[in-house]
Amino acid sequence: MNPQSESNYRGTGCGKAARPDLKGSGEATNRSTWKTTSKAVLTILILVLAVSMRAQYSGASVGYAKITRGMNSEFLELEKVAKKLHQARVEKGIITQWHLYRKMYRGADDPYDYIFVSFYDDYMKTQNSFPAEIREKVMTEEEWAAFIEKARKVRTIIKNEYYDQVMAVEEGKPVKYIRINRYRVKPGEVGTYIDLRREITKPIQEELIKRDLMTGWSMWRKITYDREYQFVTVDAFSEFGQWKSDVSYPEVLKEVHPNLNQEETMQKLTESRMLVNSEYWRLVEFTDPAEE
Repeated sequence: MNPQSESNYRGTGCGKAARPDLKGSGEATNRSTWKTTSKAVLTILILVLAVSMRAQYSGASVGYAKITRGMNSEFLELEKVAKKLHQARVEKGIITQWHLYRKMYRGADDPYDYIFVSFYDDYMKTQNSFPAEIREKVMTEEEWAAFIEKARKVRTIIKNEYYDQVMAVEEGKPVKYIRINRYRVKPGEVGTYIDLRREITKPIQEELIKRDLMTGWSMWRKITYDREYQFVTVDAFSEFGQWKSDVSYPEVLKEVHPNLNQEETMQKLTESRMLVNSEYWRLVEFTDPAEE
């Protein structure tokens, strides 16, 4: 018996008159208890979902730098110092990794030469990704001022981009070479494009990795607005020339998806997006994993 119904029962004495109060109060309490329990369960589910989403989230900020002519060596020296700052960010839990890549097959007139990539496990961490305490841990005020001054001389930041990871088949550690493929997706075809990648392309990449023709593969969606391209796929390779294998893509497609109509499948994928360009990047510097 709950306290409220017991009180009502004592107030009316005994007999039939007491029953309606006892019954009604119990029903009201049960409804109240059910509502409270439901809210608590809903709150727990929301918290679990939020934690799950945070645990699964992977995002990246990408910065492009043009090196001042004749100052490539000075830039690389600067980045060895910068690596200490990024390692401190890793240890603080702000980022999970930091990579510096050099664009391969580039010319003097290319808009950028090097690419910085910081990886996050929580999008909100991008809002304050370089707090003062990080710099103070690694450098004095004088060293920081000299660092900034040198950075201004040796390179110019061309642009920054932000991405959310859509899916991946990778080991999660830095690899020596990656191929960046940028895609423009037709309006209204985003859902179709993602489904095709998940259902058709991803199993093929898994097979290529099993055959040691790739080291990893991932797909990213650009969250900074750009009409030119909205998605990027990253092909990872541990050795130079690993991507130059004469493997037959249609052959792998047939082996992985024997019951699919190849021509129809490739047509659907082709119609959903357009390849804007591809680039090869070589890893130059990277941070170590955070200490356990």
